[in-house]
Amino acid sequence: MKIAFRVDGGFAVFPGLARPVTIDVDDLPDAEAKRLRAAVDACRFFDRPEPAVQKGASPDMRTYEITVEESGRSRSLSIPESDGDADLKSLIALLEERRGRRN
Repeated sequence: MKIAFRVDGGFAVFPGLARPVTIDVDDLPDAEAKRLRAAVDACRFFDRPEPAVQKGASPDMRTYEITVEESGRSRSLSIPESDGDADLKSLIALLEERRGRRN
């Protein structure tokens, strides 16, 4: 499984922090790989409906761009920060954590 993750927007945009990160889950330690796979499964990434377009959204709101490739299938979602799905927020938190450790 490969996951591409990027954050757009926000109150203060720092280009170096906004760079996308690609995670090859198979290269991670087993425990971390299991957590990411479980988070993708829990939020039903490949089956969930497209997030609703946010009309009148704050210009300071972030958008999370996530692409997951697994077993010959690929899906990209653009998720507004205001999305309240707890399972999706858990996946985003894990990706943010991994992005912080990429250096």
